Amino acid sequence: MTFELATQDPYAVAMALALEEVLHSHDVLARVSLARLCHTISRAKSLNERPDIKSQFNALMYQLLIDPSDTVCFEAITCALGKYDNTDRMEVRALGWYNLTREFLKVPYKAGKSSKKKCPQLLIKVVMRRLKISFRSSSRPVLHAAARVVQEMGKSRAAAFALGLLNIEGDVVNTYSKSSDWDHGTSESEENEDTIRSLLASLMEVVRTTVACECVYVRAMVIKALIWMQSPQESFDELKLLIASEISDPSWSAALLNDVLLTLHARFKATPDMAIILLEIARIFATKVPGKIDADVLQLLWKTCLVGAGPDGKHTALEAVTLVLDLPPPQPGSMSGLTSINRVSASDPKSALALQRLVQAAVWFLGENANYAASEFAWESATPPGIALMMLDADKMVAAASSRNPTLVSALTRLQRCTFSSSWEVRILAAQALTTIAIRSGEPYRIQIYEFLHALAEGGVQYKLSDISNGEDQGASGSGLGSLLSPALKVLDEMYRAQDELIKLWTDEELKKLYETHESLLNLVSLFCYVPRAKYLPLGPTRYESLIFSFFFGGHMLTEQGYDINRFLSFLFNDGVPVSLMQPLFIHRT
Repeated sequence: MTFELATQDPYAVAMALALEEVLHSHDVLARVSLARLCHTISRAKSLNERPDIKSQFNALMYQLLIDPSDTVCFEAITCALGKYDNTDRMEVRALGWYNLTREFLKVPYKAGKSSKKKCPQLLIKVVMRRLKISFRSSSRPVLHAAARVVQEMGKSRAAAFALGLLNIEGDVVNTYSKSSDWDHGTSESEENEDTIRSLLASLMEVVRTTVACECVYVRAMVIKALIWMQSPQESFDELKLLIASEISDPSWSAALLNDVLLTLHARFKATPDMAIILLEIARIFATKVPGKIDADVLQLLWKTCLVGAGPDGKHTALEAVTLVLDLPPPQPGSMSGLTSINRVSASDPKSALALQRLVQAAVWFLGENANYAASEFAWESATPPGIALMMLDADKMVAAASSRNPTLVSALTRLQRCTFSSSWEVRILAAQALTTIAIRSGEPYRIQIYEFLHALAEGGVQYKLSDISNGEDQGASGSGLGSLLSPALKVLDEMYRAQDELIKLWTDEELKKLYETHESLLNLVSLFCYVPRAKYLPLGPTRYESLIFSFFFGGHMLTEQGYDINRFLSFLFNDGVPVSLMQPLFIHRT
């Protein structure tokens, strides 16, 4: 009751409470509430002007770290780390980790056969020693609770680094190691390695041994704890091997696996620098147990990590997604006797459906984000094609540009394969993804996709790859995607046709149709996918460039029906045409 009151008015409770009355309680749950009460008061902003009171409650909370009850001790640790409910803030978390690695507690120990003394001990050493003892327990609840505490330690540690606190993990922390009255289980050889990093390493070694516990829920909590304690600067090879070995166990349920994936997502939000590491771990889940993974959970992780990976990591982030497309599809009933970790049998409809949904999610994600990952947009390209490249024939243009943007080319290759070697649902999504990339990409990728879709619509690709069978009747049309591909090819035809006509016709009458053609093509393109209307140039940037110079040198004014030069300039400027190209028009207007 006092704790509940303190959450509402910590100042009044702190002023009215006598600590001596609640310190010696034999009720475990009462001491748990006492830890929460101490955390609430010691972190209350209303008591900032009374540091003596906050320090008193803080010291009491630290005393509970050596409570004989594991339940009380673990609650005190989580409170000291800045956590006791789901409303904890990053600043409180960071302060908790900093205090844990800086403040001391006087711990009683035997100085002789009968006498006892108190020696100052760093809080984190007290916590580490208690956790090591707990991980040797045979009790599943104790093991699970200890692993949860390690996870909370990782969260507070991540918050400390995220807020830019000093790298305190390499500092020597035991300033009392050479004291004459220091005798608490630390040998001479350990004194030279008495750092936070060495303490964490020894704790992690104890935590990893807990994976041998037969309870899968304990193992799941241990893996989550290890993920949170993983640092971007540390090697994660051992962690990857441990996870790969663990999740191959059929006793892992889908709910537990997806819970670990959500932990990866939370870990990324805490430390975006770990995007590539976390995607590597997610790749293990996708390849080992694709049938148990929730596609929405994995897709959320892909999206957040792709955005957070930065320019140098976007390619690797996209590769983690394309790997899912390499998973073999469910086999027909005649192959139902063959099952392995990387192959889902059609005799298991639930797993087969889950795998198919995972592949569908990957295909959709690839279509929506390939251009972003490759930094290749029709309106903004990291590697724009040169004039010499654009003057080549279509086949030579595609061949010459295949190495210009490997990320986008790799995505196109995977999607093209999915249009004829997957289930109907995946093939439809792959065709839609290719259409999206074609609209959003510049040349020569647009013409490459156009030629492929055209051949696919006519069945040509299917005939060339007739040796590939997925157990489905492809239909008399060859690909069975004609009704889906026809509208996409039509809009691409309209774009190419408008470009060709714009080159040939330069009369005033034809120039007046530019605005209508531009708006019409934008409306058509927007039916298939999102494009920034203020930047997208459906006639191609080179077409606008040639139009501007032809307009200037031809002396056209477009004065009829309000299409004067000022409106034309405004139209070009709003559509993202570089100002340098419009300079002749400004001169002409002047």
